[in-house]
Amino acid sequence: MIKAPPSSKRYTPVIIDLDNKNHSHSLVIDLIGKNKRVMEIGTSTGYMSKILIDRGNTVIGVEIDSEAAEIAGQTCEMMINHDIENVDLDNYFQPSSFDVIVCADVLEHLKYPGKVLLKIKKYLKHDGYVVISLPNICHGDVLLTLMQSEFRYNTIGLLDETHLRFFGFKDIVRLFNNCGYSITDLRTTNVSVGSTELKVNKSEIPELLLKFVEKIPNASVYQYVFKAVPSENPPIELKPEIDIKTLFNGLMEEIVNSHISEKNAYIALVEGEMERLNSQINEKSAYIAFVENQVDKYKSRINDYDQKNSYFSDRITELEHRLSHSQSQIMAISEQILECHQKNLKLVDEVTDIQSSVLWHLVMAYHNGFVERLLPHDTRRRNYYDLGIKCCRVFIAEGFRSLWQKYNERRIEKKNSDLRSNR
Repeated sequence: MIKAPPSSKRYTPVIIDLDNKNHSHSLVIDLIGKNKRVMEIGTSTGYMSKILIDRGNTVIGVEIDSEAAEIAGQTCEMMINHDIENVDLDNYFQPSSFDVIVCADVLEHLKYPGKVLLKIKKYLKHDGYVVISLPNICHGDVLLTLMQSEFRYNTIGLLDETHLRFFGFKDIVRLFNNCGYSITDLRTTNVSVGSTELKVNKSEIPELLLKFVEKIPNASVYQYVFKAVPSENPPIELKPEIDIKTLFNGLMEEIVNSHISEKNAYIALVEGEMERLNSQINEKSAYIAFVENQVDKYKSRINDYDQKNSYFSDRITELEHRLSHSQSQIMAISEQILECHQKNLKLVDEVTDIQSSVLWHLVMAYHNGFVERLLPHDTRRRNYYDLGIKCCRVFIAEGFRSLWQKYNERRIEKKNSDLRSNR
């Protein structure tokens, strides 16, 4: 009798998601179908039995753990609390009693799984079949741990500490063929290398080795779930064959091609970068040529400005000289103005003295009393009088010669005026 599991509760999942086709429970339930009479070996607490019953199946359970059997017995039509390797099923069933016999995660816990497969075969109907799920010992994580000199048992999963047998794909096919079964519907659940409970640290694995393991057929298969039917001459199907040499050579070729592709990509990248740099150089060269042309233009303008500046400097110097001369003239004029102002003041004083004299008063009395009355303005008499006064002033101030000269100039001017008027 095999050692019973420590507790029935460790096999009880929180929930079975029938839509998750990457889980062995949902695949087993799909393969069993509906409205069948089912013997479920290893029911645990009956979590899967209940779903089978809900799908119209009748379930007879076989469970080695007493606690689990008691719980599952509340669901199953009949419960046999016994070790499947030692129980005599003839005491309970007639041959051809079941449509389906289920061994979900069971065979790996048995000492002689082949004997059990032979034992249960006669209880299948003529069209009956077995539904099996088995963990894949050839998963990539197991291979990698072996390469690190470890065969690390765990509380669950691929290296469950309660497993007594281990199966790769060929082992499974060989076992069932030897026991008179033919596998008809093979399915798998998959977990990528480095993602199982074995917790392989991929960073510690050489990249080439990791790629090699990942390429091994079925290296990511976590469990095989399949249907098998009794067969007198089962086919010996051991595929997929693993040709290590071809696999390794293919990997090396892929790596070489990858490196070549990387090199080509790098070369293309470098060429593209060089082309971009050349383009930038051409742009910079064109810009430099443009700048040099602009510099030449600005140099020409600067020369023009220098010439103009020299011209304006000369003009400014000339104007400064003129300004200096003008300032000298202004100073001279200012002195003349000052002199005239002084003369004017002197004349004002003289006029004031004249106006305050007795003679002035007599003359003004004569002018206002006699001239203004007898010789009104704008009369011929007044004009002759004003002319006589003006001649006397010229004669007294300038002399007879100046008076005679001015007389002749006035006479000639009047004559020319008369001629212009007659024309």
